[in-house]
Amino acid sequence: MDGQKTNGSDEVLWSDRKKHTHAFQNDNNGGVALEYMIELCNLLEADPWFCMPHKAAGTGEDDYVTKFAQMVRDGDIANGVTALHSEATIYIEWSNERWNIEFSQYSWLDPVPRSDAWFNKWADEAGNDFIIWGNIFDTDSRTLVRVVSGHKEVDWIIENVLGSVSKPILPPVSGSVG
Repeated sequence: MDGQKTNGSDEVLWSDRKKHTHAFQNDNNGGVALEYMIELCNLLEADPWFCMPHKAAGTGEDDYVTKFAQMVRDGDIANGVTALHSEATIYIEWSNERWNIEFSQYSWLDPVPRSDAWFNKWADEAGNDFIIWGNIFDTDSRTLVRVVSGHKEVDWIIENVLGSVSKPILPPVSGSVG
C-alpha cells in the first residue's frame, strides 16, 4: 500500500503508473514501479499484496488492472522483467482504507458517504478487480487471495460492503484461486 502510494492515488490509466525507468521511485509522484515490486518479491521469495488504484478501477476501463495482473503473471520479457515467482500467494485489494475520511478514495465512492450507493460502488469496483485477476490467474498455480478489508472498530462497514455484493465476484475456479 505505501510502496504503491495507494492512498489518494491519481493513477487512472496504465500509462499513469510509475515506470521502472523513472529516476525517482516512491516519491510524491507515485509509488515504486511494478517491475521493482516483482523483482523484490522474487529476490525474497515473498508474497505480494497489491492494491489497485481506486480511480483506475472506476474508469469503466479494465486496461490498468488487466495489464497489472498480466505483468505479475507473465513479466515483461521485452524490458527484462520476469514473472512473479511460482510459489507466491498474491493478495489483491481494491484501493485501501475506503472508509477513512482522510483519503480521497472515501469521497470518490459516492458524494453521500456510507449510503447504499457508497457501499454498492465499493463492492462493485472490488468485485470487478477480483474477476479480472481471477480470469488472468484462472489456470495459474499461484494462489490468489482477494481482500476486502475494513476497520476492526467499525465492523459494520465491512458487513455492509459484503452485503452489497450484487453479482458473483469470483470466476469459475480451475486453478488455485482463493
